[in-house]
Amino acid sequence: DDFKKAAPNYASALKHYIEQNYHLVLLGDCEELWENLIWQVLHHHKSSIQLERVFAERQQLTKIVGNHDLFWKNDPLASLILKYMYGSHLNVYEGLVIEKKTENDCYRLFLTHGHQGDKRSKGKFNAWFVARIWAPLQNFLNINPNTPAFQFQLKTVHNRMMYEWVSDQKNAILITGHTHQPVFASLTHLEQLYKDYLLAEQDNNYGETSRLLKEIQFRQEEYLHVSEQYMNYKPGYFNTGCCCFSDGDITGIEITNEVIRLVKWSEESGMSK
Repeated sequence: DDFKKAAPNYASALKHYIEQNYHLVLLGDCEELWENLIWQVLHHHKSSIQLERVFAERQQLTKIVGNHDLFWKNDPLASLILKYMYGSHLNVYEGLVIEKKTENDCYRLFLTHGHQGDKRSKGKFNAWFVARIWAPLQNFLNINPNTPAFQFQLKTVHNRMMYEWVSDQKNAILITGHTHQPVFASLTHLEQLYKDYLLAEQDNNYGETSRLLKEIQFRQEEYLHVSEQYMNYKPGYFNTGCCCFSDGDITGIEITNEVIRLVKWSEESGMSK
């Protein structure tokens, strides 16, 4: 159960956002239905679903479909199960567009799962392989692949695909999930560190370059690859990361008062914050 360790941080985050009257957007693969049956998820994670239900009851929940939970779009029982989970009918969407209109223009935030264009994430064989082969093997060997380094090279390619798509759109920002690798303003954490290091070096800020070099060396144990063009990227692509990192941390994108943030919830001294 990849989510088990992260459940306390997820609960703390949702309680905070309930208190702050946020709208919750779930960007797909939440129940991980390539590996699990929905009834297993409902049984073991009642408390998490009850917190999501609060948002639904306030009409502040938007659920997006991912490649691992196409069940919500394809299964004839999906609408009944969603009603059981959230207390009323809930639509599941391919994506969400948020518009900000000004006097002279219109700006759009496009939120979707992010598997579009990724051939590895499609097909009945992939679903069968994950459910029948990978999930039992993962469980037997106690493997959790949800670290930033897992398939890092493929993630870099995918990030570039997402960036190139949104770069061709006018006045648009793209927010996805799918890869489990957080991205802020088109850069991964390591790419941002490299960029900050080069800028500090240009300014002859030796104290900052020393600090950043230590951080880069530490983060290289998690992230290895960076995009070749990261210094020229415009800040149009964001990735939420995921809620099932192996250390129990969760990440997400928070938007409030026209400010966008990449946030991480971690447990420190027995407290989640």
